[in-house]
Amino acid sequence: MNSKKLFIILVTLVMILMMSACERNDEDNADNFKSVTFKVAVQEAQGQPVADMAERIKARIEEQSEGKINLDMFFAGQLGSYEAVYEEVQMGTIDIAIQSIPTQFDDRYNITCLPYSTTNTEQWKTLWLPNGAGYEKLSSYFEDNGIKLLSTIDYGFMALGFSNIKNGIDNVMDPNQKKDFLIRVPAMETYIKLSQEMGFNTTAIPYGDLYSALQTGVADGVIGCSTMPLWDSFRDVLKAVVDARYVCETGGCIINANKFNNLPIEYQDIILKVFTDESSSHADNMNSLEKDYLKKLSDYGVKVVYPSQEELNTMATHIQENVWPMYADLVGKNELDMLLNKIAEME
Repeated sequence: MNSKKLFIILVTLVMILMMSACERNDEDNADNFKSVTFKVAVQEAQGQPVADMAERIKARIEEQSEGKINLDMFFAGQLGSYEAVYEEVQMGTIDIAIQSIPTQFDDRYNITCLPYSTTNTEQWKTLWLPNGAGYEKLSSYFEDNGIKLLSTIDYGFMALGFSNIKNGIDNVMDPNQKKDFLIRVPAMETYIKLSQEMGFNTTAIPYGDLYSALQTGVADGVIGCSTMPLWDSFRDVLKAVVDARYVCETGGCIINANKFNNLPIEYQDIILKVFTDESSSHADNMNSLEKDYLKKLSDYGVKVVYPSQEELNTMATHIQENVWPMYADLVGKNELDMLLNKIAEME
C-alpha cells in the first residue's frame, strides 16, 4: 500500500471518529457534563414579581438538572444598567439576563412596543410566548445578535392616569373625540403619536417632575405607566384611572447563544421549558396583580374606568391604522402585516 492510499485511509478514519463523537447520544453528553454556574442579571429587586419569577426559575433548573446547571443571581441592577447588561450577554461576560429589551441596539426590537397589539393576557401569551408569531420574530432578531431568547416577560398593561378630570372622562376611549387634557408622555415620537391619535394634547415633562406636575396642574394626566406605579407613586394626586391597556411592556429572558448551544440538549430543553412555564405563570400573576392594584386605587377613592372590549377594539383598530405605520421603518412592513393577520385570528 503506497503512502498516498494510507493517508486517505487515515483521514477517512479520523473523520468517521469525529462524526461518531459528534453524533453520540444526548444522554451520554449529559452524563459526561460536569456542571456550570451561570451569572444571571435580574433587573428587578427581590420581592418584585419578576424577581420572584427568577427565583422560581433558579430553583426549578437546579433541581431538574440535578445540580448540573446552577444560576448565580444578581438583582436590582447590581451588574449594571439593562443596556450595559445586554452588551455583556452578547460578549458572554454575563450569561443570562432577565430584563427590559434595549431597542437602541436593534430597531427591530421595537416589535415588542407596538401599541394595541394585544389587550388581554391570553392574547399576549398567544403572541409572545414560544411558538407565538411575535416571539418567533423577536427570537430571530436576538439570534442575529448572538443571543438566544429563552422567553419573554409580561411587565403589565399600561393605563391612563388623570389628576384632573375636568368635564369628565366618558369619551376617553373614543379615538375620534378630541379631549381637553394635557397628558405627559415619554419623550418618544411613537408615544407622542399614540397619545395624539388617542385624542390628547401632549407634554414631555421629565418623569422625575411628573408628580409635582400632576399635583400643580401643569399636566392633567399621564400615559406610559402600568397600574402598579400609578398606585405606588401617584395615587395621592390621581382622580381617575382608565384601564386602557394600550401597551403591554414586553421584556426578555436572554442567554449568550454560544453558552446555550454548548450545553447538552437535555439541559437546553430543561432551561427552555422552565423559562416558558414560569413566563406563562408570571403573565397570569400580572393579570391578577393588575386587578388587585386597580381595586386598591378604587378603594383609595380614585375613579377606575374599565373600557369594554368593543371600546378597546375600536381604539386598537384606529391605532393600528394610524400609529403602526411609524414602525414600518423600524420593524418592517411585512412583519407588521404578519402581526395584524395574527391579531385578527385571535379576535
